Amino acid sequence: MSLIGDIVSAYRRPQRVLLEQVAGGITDAQTLFYAMLFGFMNFLASLPALSIQASADRPLFALAAANLVVTLFVVPLCLFAFAGICGVVISWLGGHIEWITCRRVAVWSALVAAPLVLLAGLAAPILPELLVTLIHIVTAFVFLRQLISGLNLLGFQSIGRV
Repeated sequence: MSLIGDIVSAYRRPQRVLLEQVAGGITDAQTLFYAMLFGFMNFLASLPALSIQASADRPLFALAAANLVVTLFVVPLCLFAFAGICGVVISWLGGHIEWITCRRVAVWSALVAAPLVLLAGLAAPILPELLVTLIHIVTAFVFLRQLISGLNLLGFQSIGRV
């Protein structure tokens, strides 16, 4: 299935989509691409707010360039570090998950929540702050649902039994 189709399907059946990805093989290059794609989507979501912050002494180009570097390079590193922490927690709780699989679960969870990040970024300048906060809460819920279901599936249950 296509990447967009997988993201849409993951909202209804997160474990099935993740199992299909694991069965298809996980590569570090693909996981890094997903992490950088998530970072780029965060960059796009931040552009409306950056355009409001821009001024004569802080041009939009400079703000956008700095934000692009951060979102394309720092966000994937933070996702990978978060995945490492998740892997350690899984092992402390008695589970077992490979590092590459743990990275994929964390990055995939973020990528599935990315459309909501885009929505929040586009809505922030025009909607009341309460509604934007609600979108952020829903985004966090979607991310945590994907993350917890994926780590539970691949860290504590064998793939053959599911």
